[in-house]
Amino acid sequence: MPLHSNPRNPVATPRYAIVGRCGSAGARPINHIGILRDQAQVAPRQIVAVDDWQPPLGNPGWVRADAIGWIDLDDEARYGLESWLEEKKVLQPLPPTTWTPWDQYILSPAFDEVLDEHSATDRIKRHRYSCAGFVERAYAEGARTPLVVDPPLLPLVDLDMLRGVWGLAFRAAGKTEAVLPSLGLSGPGPWRVLLPGYLLAACRSAAPRPYQPRVADASCGEMA
Repeated sequence: MPLHSNPRNPVATPRYAIVGRCGSAGARPINHIGILRDQAQVAPRQIVAVDDWQPPLGNPGWVRADAIGWIDLDDEARYGLESWLEEKKVLQPLPPTTWTPWDQYILSPAFDEVLDEHSATDRIKRHRYSCAGFVERAYAEGARTPLVVDPPLLPLVDLDMLRGVWGLAFRAAGKTEAVLPSLGLSGPGPWRVLLPGYLLAACRSAAPRPYQPRVADASCGEMA
C-alpha cells in the first residue's frame, strides 16, 4: 500500500500498520514507530494506541500519527504477527530495581536477548530492542515478512543523525557519549543502525522487500 506521510485527511488504516512520529525541526526524522493495535480512521497527528518499545514494551504505547504505512498481509501472516506480539507481552519481565529502562533498549544490533547466566536452560532474562528493531522483528519473525535488509547491508549513519532521531532520549538518559556504548555503539562511528524511518519506507507499494534503505528514508519529508 502507499505510504502516507503527514496525511491531511483521515486515512482508513488496517490493524498492524506501522505508525511513525516525526520530530519538529529541520528534516524532521522519524523518531519513533509502533504497530497499530486496531484498524481505524486515523486523522492527521492523531494519538493512536500501538504496540511499541520506548523503552521497554508499551502496554499499550501511544504515538502521534505523522506517517503511516502498511503492507498487505494474508491470514497466516496476521495470525503470526498477533501471536508474536502476545508472546512478548507475556515474556516481558518486570525490571528489578537495579535495572533502568535503558537496560532494555539497544541500537546496534536493533534487537537482542539477554540470557539468565544462572539458568541451565538459557532462560531469557530480558529482551532488548530499539523501537525499529521491535517492529522489524515482529514482521520478520511473527509475520515471516522481512521488511528491510540484514544489518550488515544498512547504510552508515553518523552521530548527528542519531541525535536527530533519538536526541530527546539521549538527553533523558544522560550525556550522549556516555550512553552510546550501552546501546551497542562503539568507537567514533559512523554505524549501521536500523532507523525507524526505514521500516515505513519499506511500505511503499513499489519497494522490493526486503528493502534496501537510504539514509534519506529517515525523514518524514522524503517519504511523501
